[in-house]
Amino acid sequence: MKNDHDIVIAAVTHNGMALQFASNELKNDKNIVLTALRETGYALVHSSFFLKNDPKVVETAIKNSNCYVVQYAGPGMIQNKIVQAACHSMDENWVPPPQSSHSSTVPSIPFFADTIENIPTPPNSPPYMPQSDDTFVKPPPPVLGE
Repeated sequence: MKNDHDIVIAAVTHNGMALQFASNELKNDKNIVLTALRETGYALVHSSFFLKNDPKVVETAIKNSNCYVVQYAGPGMIQNKIVQAACHSMDENWVPPPQSSHSSTVPSIPFFADTIENIPTPPNSPPYMPQSDDTFVKPPPPVLGE
């Protein structure tokens, strides 16, 4: 049923959050996602990454809820002129939050190194060994009979 276009469109027409139960393919169907967003802008959280980066999709989400849904949009959408105009139309006093240098970025390797060092090693599992280039590899398996 989650792959059936007609069932999903009927479901999101009555409850936009039903988009969460649709297949990934249908979460990328602009017509289905826009239908869900017209019911509730918060359905944006369940749309595909591709559509979360579509200014018109994000604009529809804002117009059917509020500017808080921008947190579910793709990286940088808050800086998009269409998205900003939609937020201003909802609230004249709205100002975009300052763009953080850390938002939507993958932490650096040293962060992962600290994290990996602090994870307890499961029993009977060899630890990962750091290499000179800050990557981690599994040690070679022990040779039986030694």
